[in-house]
Amino acid sequence: MQHLLHFATYLGIVHALVGQPMLDLSRIDSMETDMVSKVLSISSPHAITSKSFYLDEHWDHLVIVTNDYEMLHTSGRINLVRKLIEIKVQNKPRKLHENKVRAVLVNGSSIIKVNADKIEGERETKYMKVLSHGRYTLLEGYSIGFKTIGEGALDPGIGGQEKPFLATDLYYTTDFKRFNRLKNNNSIYSLFEDKIDDVKEYVDNNNLKLKKSRDASLLFDYYNSAFESIKD
Repeated sequence: MQHLLHFATYLGIVHALVGQPMLDLSRIDSMETDMVSKVLSISSPHAITSKSFYLDEHWDHLVIVTNDYEMLHTSGRINLVRKLIEIKVQNKPRKLHENKVRAVLVNGSSIIKVNADKIEGERETKYMKVLSHGRYTLLEGYSIGFKTIGEGALDPGIGGQEKPFLATDLYYTTDFKRFNRLKNNNSIYSLFEDKIDDVKEYVDNNNLKLKKSRDASLLFDYYNSAFESIKD
């Protein structure tokens, strides 16, 4: 059960707080805006520039869980270029620095920001979505990739245009202190050596493609629930 304690400690007991009163950032008045700005480092609207690429460009309903386990809800989106959350206060866009934010809940998913020093082989901070949690917690990490379009056939890259796209990788953690990338099927199977026959049978029976985040999360859900009693 140690892994569940790590998860609860990292995110706070989020689901237990869902029914609690939440501050709606989009509706607060100017006096309350000043108060909340000091707590959450909300900038002026002028701080947002055109240098943006979003996890989802649409403004979604976000529930922000602070380090003090308070829950705030607002309209917002995650800017992957600038590594920040853009929110709306009185229908004006502002940016929210996450130094006091523990997690963001959006569309039923928990998204956390992981510093580069905690991620194997990474130099940049990443946003990660929790896909499955248990003895091994599975996460999907997001970054920006670029592909060149419109280049000539004889001279690749000349006259082309770089277009950004959302790149994803799978990671796992056991304690939310260190995050390791899952590079291929073998790296996933190596986690489950104690029950490898059961795991491979489950994959075959369900025709899972482990490069797909949905299929990988089904496997981790299976392992984390079927073998919950296994000790670390």
